[in-house]
Formats: sequence, C-alpha cells, structure tokens
Amino acid sequence: MGYYAIFINDKANFMSFNDLPKEQQIMVSMRKVLSNIIKEITPEKGEPYPLSEQTVE
Repeated sequence: MGYYAIFINDKANFMSFNDLPKEQQIMVSMRKVLSNIIKEITPEKGEPYPLSEQTVE
C-alpha cells in the first residue's frame, strides 16, 4: 500500500502500512473508503445529485 509519513515532534518518519499502529491502519483505510464513496456519488456536471435529502440528513 505504500509508505506513510508519521510526524513525531515535527519530524517525518516513514512507515509501511503494515508497520503502522492498528489505529492508524484503520484511519488510512477509512480515508480511502470515504474518498472512493465521495468520488462515486459526485455527479457529473448537469446531472442530479444522487442522494435524497433524507439520506443526507
């Protein structure tokens, strides 16, 4: 999955995904999932928004 920068005392430490603490692995995975969801539901120009008001609330 690549390398990730972890900042400790304003210094970047690069780690592979498997070397990250479990909590950070979860956060990286969630960020990727949420980014993909946003990409999938963002309508093309001129298309209606795919989610209903009820879903957004």
